[in-house]
Amino acid sequence: MIYYFIIASFLAICYFYFIIILIKAWNKTQEYQKGWTNPFDILISVIIAARNEEENIILLLKSIEYQDFNKNNYEVIIIDDFSTDNTYNLVEKFCENKSNFNIYKLTDNFGKKNAIIKAINLSKGNLIVTTDADCIVNETWLSTIAGFYKKFKPKMIISPVLLNTTNKFSKIQALDFLSLISSAAATCGINKAILANGANLIYEKSVFYEFNNPLNESVSSGDDIFLLLNIKKKYPAKILFLKSNDAVVKTKAKKNLKSFLSQRKRWASKSKSYNDRDIISVSIFVFFVNLFLFINLVLISINLKFSIVFFIFFGVKTLVDFIFLYKTSSFFKQKKLLWFIIPTEIFNVVIIPFLAISGIFGKTFWKGRKI
Repeated sequence: MIYYFIIASFLAICYFYFIIILIKAWNKTQEYQKGWTNPFDILISVIIAARNEEENIILLLKSIEYQDFNKNNYEVIIIDDFSTDNTYNLVEKFCENKSNFNIYKLTDNFGKKNAIIKAINLSKGNLIVTTDADCIVNETWLSTIAGFYKKFKPKMIISPVLLNTTNKFSKIQALDFLSLISSAAATCGINKAILANGANLIYEKSVFYEFNNPLNESVSSGDDIFLLLNIKKKYPAKILFLKSNDAVVKTKAKKNLKSFLSQRKRWASKSKSYNDRDIISVSIFVFFVNLFLFINLVLISINLKFSIVFFIFFGVKTLVDFIFLYKTSSFFKQKKLLWFIIPTEIFNVVIIPFLAISGIFGKTFWKGRKI
């Protein structure tokens, strides 16, 4: 039992130190205050890959249409990825009489990566902005991105994505998702970016063409992460996080546990193709922390003495996570989510080991396709 307690103490100390590093990095990342921006020397290409999104995509396009950004300085390119619903027809009708909105179809290879590549090849802009068809953006989105880019000239900008919530399960998802976005921001601040989200990702078109295989086309998913890792190898200090509520993109939480697990298994499935030391070490460490806690839960049913180890370790982890998330949730006006921190922590103890293993060895599907 003593050796078990030593291992638990060591993991708890390491986790505490890890989160403290993230907190310091988050504090170091300054909020971007948007000032006056002359946009006339920049053209933004907004790219949307869509498959079976008839329920969502028009709301997104309307939110992009009403930007406080000169319409002559951005274009929107939608690529339909062999939708089997009415997505293409709805978008085609929306684009009528809008010179800066255009929709195209994939005709050969399918998949989001092929859609992104086609859109970039068709684009006129020098700055690429990607989002997802089930998102909503606010009216200051593009002007904030343009101002931030002109001020700092990064190769890639990682921007915040938050979840809309409707019930308790969606609030657990939202808090968990906020932890990912917060980690992305913090690791950017120390030039060790490990996360990006294609729902709100910005990069120079020229840097995309610097790599032979920027999206790692041999892997079905992970366009955002693989591009991030390619750029990170060459320009680690040129990947910045846009810390601003004016640049937030919002998307829907998953409706149920099945769809949530499917999404996260898809995310986990690409991890076996990572070759970045930072993302591998963090992923393995977080996996083992949660696996240890899960094993501890099982051991409690055998011997109640293990409950002491579990509650001390779980308490330390929850406390430092709370401190980190209090800071980030306060910034993004999401503090009410903190009421769900304990169920979220317990949820992760069970879910993270399962997703890590099933994502690597199991089958994953997305919109009817095997990944």
